Parts: sequence; structure tokens; C-alpha cells
Amino acid sequence: MENFLTQFGDIRFDLDVYSRHSDRLTTRVGRLCNPRRSLNKKFVVESTSHLSENDIHGILSCFPSTCDTRTRLTQILRTPTEWIAKSATASDRKSTRNIQNAMSQCLPLTGATTYTESENTLNAHINLYDLPEFDFAENRLLKIVQCQTAFHELTHALLADVYLRIEDNSSISMILQHRNRTMDMTELLQKTREEVCSVGGVSLYANSYRDLMDDADPLTSTRAICEQLCEAVAAYFLEYSVHEDSKTACNPLPKGSRLHELVKFFLSAEQKD
Repeated sequence: MENFLTQFGDIRFDLDVYSRHSDRLTTRVGRLCNPRRSLNKKFVVESTSHLSENDIHGILSCFPSTCDTRTRLTQILRTPTEWIAKSATASDRKSTRNIQNAMSQCLPLTGATTYTESENTLNAHINLYDLPEFDFAENRLLKIVQCQTAFHELTHALLADVYLRIEDNSSISMILQHRNRTMDMTELLQKTREEVCSVGGVSLYANSYRDLMDDADPLTSTRAICEQLCEAVAAYFLEYSVHEDSKTACNPLPKGSRLHELVKFFLSAEQKD
């Protein structure tokens, strides 16, 4: 059980870390949830258990305007609470809405992104799960969890084309360009892998995918690297991540670091197929 709690993400660890840095993180989340610009595209957005529609629009507006064009996002939906199921395995993370069938009450799902195709258009759908109440956790801590999850899942929506092409066994011939810098998506993912390894990991959750980054299956390895990038983007905005050593590695992307600059380029660039 202990290995599964570590692998799937025991929410008690996150909440404990957030509680020790609650004032700074609450202030940061408040700023991130305050809309700073109008969006260039309309999305279906539902309030969640701890984020209002205005909060989510604020999070969306944190991304550069170029992301409005690049993202495959269509909707962000509030979803009833689910937990990792007792029958789940490392390769099959089954879930349940029945707490009696849950592996642990401390293993709720926080978010998920699924993809559909319609009229030759790829669409990303984000589910933000209602978080159960915990006697030991204030609502403001659960809001931090949902904010972090939103940034993570919104990055998946930016990477939708990568998943589609690798599943179709197509080469990822996507070019990102910002100012005088140009980078192929394959190169960006490889640099992400290198920088994540050089800093010792982006987050506790991301580290559960580290060994898979070198998997022989291209789909598995690409997905694992994308998970690293999603966590890196969340840490970029929050200026914090939950890490094994949360006291000394609270911000894995200090300004000026190579990983910080790589994420900044990824977010700011225009995509050219």
C-alpha cells in the first residue's frame, strides 16, 4: 500500500507541504486567479469545488496569448469526486466514485485530459475533479491543489498534437518559433528530459515517470516527458512544486535557469507545422 500511495500521489503529502508555505502560496494563487487579459478564444468553463469560473479564466489568462491559438482546449468541466480504485495497477490507473472501492481516501483524482476528433479537428477536454473535504486541510489549501492541477492539464491541451502524432506513428515535425529562436518539438522534449534530469526532478509526481522517459516504446517515453513538461509549467507559474525535499527544492525553476528559459520559450512560441 505504501508504494502505491507514493506512486499515485498521496494528497496528504501535498497538503502538508502547502500548509507549511500556505501564506506565500495562497497569495500567489490569488494573483494567478485574477484575470489579466481577455482571451482570444472562447472555452466552455465550469466552476469547480474550489475554483470559480473567474478563477479559471484568470489561470487561462496567465498563459501568453499565443497559447490561445495553439491550444486544443474546448472545455473545462467540473467532475464528481473519484479515487484510485483498489484494482488499479501501475500501468492501469483505474478509478471509482465509490469510496468503498477506493485504494485509499487519500488518493483522489485531481484532473484528467481526454482528446476527441471532430471534423478533422483535435479537441482537448479537461476534467477537474471535486476534491473531498479533509479535517486536516483548509479550503485554501485545496484551492492550491486545484490551481496546480489546472496549469498541469492546460499544458496537456497544448501538447495534444504531440500525443496524436506519436499514437499515429507520425514524426513530431512541429516547429516552435519565438523571436529569433526556432526549435523542433522533438528537440524541445529532449531538452526537457535533459534539464529535468540535471535538476534532480521537477516534482514528486513527475518523478514517478522518470524511469519511463527512456522506455523503448516511443509513446510511453514521449508521454513521460510530457508529464515532466506539464509539471514544469505548473511550477513555472506557481514558483513552487511539491518535491521530496520540499525545503531546499521548493522552486525547481528559478528565473534564469535553463529549465525556466525552456518553459518560457515553450509557452511564448508560435507553432508552425
